[in-house]
Amino acid sequence: MESWLFKTRMVIFIILTGQCECSVCPEDSLLMQNNTKNWCIWFVNSTETLDSIQNICKDQGGLMFPIENATVQSYLENTLAKTLIDQGIYQIWLNYNVTSGATFEGVQQTYTNFDNGTTGECVGIPLAPGVYTWRKMDCSGASKGICYKTLDCPPHSMFVLPYDICFWTTTSRKTAIEGYNECMADGGGLAVIPNGVVYSELNTTFKHQIVTAHSTVGNSNDLWVGVTDVCTENDFITFEGGTVPYFPWQTDQPNDPGEPNPQNCVIMRIADNLYWHDKDCDEQRISLCSKSLNDTTLPTLNLPCLTTTAVMPTTGQVLCKFPAYISPNDTETINKMTEQIKKEMLIDTKNTSVYRRSLVCADDPRPSATYIGVTAAVVLTFIGCLLIFPDIVTIIKSLTLKLRPKH
Repeated sequence: MESWLFKTRMVIFIILTGQCECSVCPEDSLLMQNNTKNWCIWFVNSTETLDSIQNICKDQGGLMFPIENATVQSYLENTLAKTLIDQGIYQIWLNYNVTSGATFEGVQQTYTNFDNGTTGECVGIPLAPGVYTWRKMDCSGASKGICYKTLDCPPHSMFVLPYDICFWTTTSRKTAIEGYNECMADGGGLAVIPNGVVYSELNTTFKHQIVTAHSTVGNSNDLWVGVTDVCTENDFITFEGGTVPYFPWQTDQPNDPGEPNPQNCVIMRIADNLYWHDKDCDEQRISLCSKSLNDTTLPTLNLPCLTTTAVMPTTGQVLCKFPAYISPNDTETINKMTEQIKKEMLIDTKNTSVYRRSLVCADDPRPSATYIGVTAAVVLTFIGCLLIFPDIVTIIKSLTLKLRPKH
């Protein structure tokens, strides 16, 4: 029922706005999620050879379905099988090569579930109730199939596939900036909600998941989202510096009282059907993260007012760049900045002009300096001659005696 309602809302939204997003997964795909993966899967409901099933899956951006462990086998038996049988699919090809013991993409597998007594290089699975063992088959035979595609989001994410967005919640309470960094560590950013359709999905289909995740880390009944007016009051932008496409504000919000406790960040309040409130960015909360499955670039914090550049007044040389706003609780950032400033301010004494001048004689163009220098050279030369004169006399006498003929 929820799926039908969601599709109806999607159609209404497209008609009203003229916007349509092409999904990374085919229509009517199912989600398979566990602690290690997120897959969308869809069926090929036509009888084909194994090669044909592989090509159909690839043409639709996926691969043929593998059963890599007992967890996936259990998912087939307990979840997929009934749906497949309801659609008239009673046997499927499996992505497994008997000779190599691997998928057709070369991924080795140790798990198998063969029915002894069958022969062939390829594998199929009959879907009669209670019978889900693997059967070796001739690769030129015919069967139906399942395709899958890996969705690059953290495990147990909440997917709104028609818009190719995944959402997830963090597991620790932090400031808004710290929460953004935690979302980035998982490949996303603080959540941005593109429209009312997606907001409605979060507030209906996924609300229990959000509430359950929230209840494991404290009693504060709200989550950070990726919206702020920290740069200009009441000019709300995303943490990446972009335009906010949708504002599900609570009726009396935003209501920033200003200093000394400005409310420049935004939370999604669970008690108010996920409507937004503005809050102090330094408060400790968990975060709602999001990621676009169509965008492979990692979101980057880009708020100009949160970056200050120190410049040398006379030369215009940039000395260092640092955030103009840092939470006092963000000790990790403070420590990194301290080390960076130490490194940038450290001076190598051997690269200073004083040290370089100490290695060379300074030029003095004054005439008096020349006269003094010449006089000093003459005096030093005269003294040197007086010092070595006795030695010269001695050497000459010695040579004379050696060269005198002997009688």
